[in-house]
Amino acid sequence: TLSRSAARLDAELNIRDNQGSTADYANYFHNSELTPQDAEAGGLLARAKGKAGAAIGFDGSEDTYALHQSGRLTDSQAEAISNAAPKNPGLQAVGIRAALEGKSADYSANLIKVAKQAIEAKAASGQQGDLFGFDESAMTEMAEKAQRATEKQKAIREQISAVKGAANKPELARKLGGMA
Repeated sequence: TLSRSAARLDAELNIRDNQGSTADYANYFHNSELTPQDAEAGGLLARAKGKAGAAIGFDGSEDTYALHQSGRLTDSQAEAISNAAPKNPGLQAVGIRAALEGKSADYSANLIKVAKQAIEAKAASGQQGDLFGFDESAMTEMAEKAQRATEKQKAIREQISAVKGAANKPELARKLGGMA
């Protein structure tokens, strides 16, 4: 209908103009008939909020989407969880749990990736490949690996930041090759 087309056009213009919140964008993508390819072709993923909203709306589980819409997951947490395990409610539940415990978006995504690797390793060895077969020591090991990965990512981001803005962190820039 005409009013539906007008509403779609209005929503898409807002996204292109970076008007509205990531939650608004996620809601639009979650409830629209667009595909990710349509969104890309229409210029809706050109900005960070558009990409985040699309990840959450298209790839987030119902729980990830609902918790983001209710404000219990931040934009970065919901986007990281959705990107780490697209359309996979089981793995996203691992990230959701970490995020709801106050862990960062990076940590939540890394925990999902470690859990996915552990499941794949179990399956390759002929064992049942799901999260419920892990004992507490396996869960602790996964958490430690996720924490190490998160710390390494943070250090890399700090190095990149130092290179970009040597004036802000000259001591780190010097370590990277005398840039300051």
